Amino acid sequence: MLKISIRVVKRRGRRIEKAYFYNSPRSSIFNAKCGKDRIHSFIEMLGKSYRWSRSGRTLYIDGEDPDAKNTFKILLIFSAITQCTRETSKTPWIAEAVAKLGEFATLFWYSRFVEEYEERGFWGVCRAAKAFRILYRID
Repeated sequence: MLKISIRVVKRRGRRIEKAYFYNSPRSSIFNAKCGKDRIHSFIEMLGKSYRWSRSGRTLYIDGEDPDAKNTFKILLIFSAITQCTRETSKTPWIAEAVAKLGEFATLFWYSRFVEEYEERGFWGVCRAAKAFRILYRID
């Protein structure tokens, strides 16, 4: 089961929502400053099946089929790009570009963001997000 946990953390006196992505029960592979509302609206746009926990803080993507894994990867890509974009007005264009990604492009960008997160952290992810936005003419 794939899950995304939304937590409110305090950074520099401000409260922000962070999404933690888990591909196994205990190991977080990625986190992004992306709120529950953004993730909820994007997954609604995709029309995929999901369920929230009773507390409303954890999103579960059920199933082991390739469609569930692909939805998880698309959500990670979307969260990675939106956390590094200052202008929220670009979010619909980002959502549209990410939703149109094919299977190989999804796998490429997913692995790129996870690799950058592991090696360079936040700024590595932002560098890859900038490359995505330039490639898909969002910037």
